[in-house]
Order: sequence, then C-alpha cells, then structure tokens
Amino acid sequence: MVDLLQKRDVAVSVCCDTLYGAQLAILNETLVRLAPEAFEHFMAAIDAPVLVIPAKLAERLARQAPWDETSVL
Repeated sequence: MVDLLQKRDVAVSVCCDTLYGAQLAILNETLVRLAPEAFEHFMAAIDAPVLVIPAKLAERLARQAPWDETSVL
C-alpha cells in the first residue's frame, strides 16, 4: 500500500511539474500588443511610486532577515 502511495505522489509531482512547465512556456511566448499611447500609460503605471504600502507588507519589510541575525552558538 505504501509503495502505491509513493508511486501516486511521484505521478502527481511529475504532472504538476509538467503543467507548470507548459504554463511557463505559454507565458513566455505570449505576445501583448499595445498602441503607443497605451504603452506609455502602462510604463507610467509601472514606474510610478507606490501610493499606499499595505500594512502587512510594511511589517514584513521591517523585519530583520533570519540570515542577518547574529548567531548565538
């Protein structure tokens, strides 16, 4: 029974990896066309500063990274 479950887990993992790869390939090949004016609006939105930083994001950005903590060994 355990062997059957392990085979199922491997099959599901392979299926998920294949699906992810296919989605990535589609996204990498997707062409988006914009009129010059629409492109300028798009680039302005991308380059614009963030107006409101969500509280949860601000709290997480304020945390010290675990790898920056001094080791107490």
